[in-house]
Amino acid sequence: MNSPISASQRFASLIDASKGPVLRDTAQFKVNQQGDLVSTSTHKLGRLWTALFRDEAGRQANRAATHAFIDHVRVKYGPEAGFMAANALADRVERGNPLSMRAIRAFESEVSALAAASPPKPQDLELGRVLGGGANNHVFEATFKLGDRMLTGALKEVPPTSGLEMLVRDKENDIVNGLDQPTFVIDRNLASVRLADKLGTPVLANSMEAQTREGKPALIMELVHGDTAESRINSGKAVVDSADLRRGLVALQLNDFLTAQFDRNMANIMLKREGDRDIPVGIDNDICFLSSRGASDWDFNGQAMRVGLPMVLDPTLRDAVLALSSKDLKAIMGPNLAVGQRLESAVARLEVLQAHVQSDDVLLIENGQWHSPQVQEKLSANPANYWHQMMPPS
Repeated sequence: MNSPISASQRFASLIDASKGPVLRDTAQFKVNQQGDLVSTSTHKLGRLWTALFRDEAGRQANRAATHAFIDHVRVKYGPEAGFMAANALADRVERGNPLSMRAIRAFESEVSALAAASPPKPQDLELGRVLGGGANNHVFEATFKLGDRMLTGALKEVPPTSGLEMLVRDKENDIVNGLDQPTFVIDRNLASVRLADKLGTPVLANSMEAQTREGKPALIMELVHGDTAESRINSGKAVVDSADLRRGLVALQLNDFLTAQFDRNMANIMLKREGDRDIPVGIDNDICFLSSRGASDWDFNGQAMRVGLPMVLDPTLRDAVLALSSKDLKAIMGPNLAVGQRLESAVARLEVLQAHVQSDDVLLIENGQWHSPQVQEKLSANPANYWHQMMPPS
């Protein structure tokens, strides 16, 4: 099955009455084998039949449709709404239950009000168990209020300085302009998510700015249920290859090249397990948007994988890259990051990528063909991609 990301772009025209025919509340959605979003089971008997005799393929189709809707909400209303959608619909995804038009209308009505909602208040934040962390910070499970809902996420403390020792070989202006300050850690994470959403490839965990009860800066991230790629590989458990995995990792590669992300090691790629599929999600975007113009400039620390230019694309991914402008990048990066050499380098990376995606070096496949042997052959031959790093040699 193709990635549901492309299906998310079709939700707006299907559920907005001003753009097309009105669908009945009883309509249900699924993503078919071609990656297309379709409505189905619009009568009571059909819904009862599919509920009683739903097989794993049906559950996967329902999960893909729900993910497509979550992605649509995130792109249309912002990461906070995406955060709410992922929490509210987690049980539906887990069970593979269908998403109905009635549920969609009710949910859209609720999330549209989030634009005026306040960010999580420190006094409403409850920390739970420690989920992980590094030398400078910890990540906690956290509950917080957003709008009228209580949600669960992962709260990351932002240290007074972050990654300074890893940045010393980057251009000097990145340090003197405060790249290691706490606010810049938050800026880089939020900008990375905005870029992924702008490309229509929400492959990074939802993130939002917050404060601890002590008033210290923090970041609340989507709590991704699954394993890190590192833990999966080290434990000897196989990563399940699929069209979703391949396209998701290439989409992550696109985003990481544009942001000069050099800390995307296997511990910073989560694998959400859904049925028999692994869905990749990038986490921890603390050190990116450097003043580097190419991959060779930011692969310093010996732990990060060298991210290269993607060698396989479909028309949807290619067109999203070509539609991106320097003005878009400036808005995505925000006033703290979009300055001087850092902005100039981001624009330079965009120009390199746009030239590359139109070159003969890229295998351009049809949407929905990521499972083909051609894709595997191309990814296997190029070590500068995450799929190659994750899959055992054939």
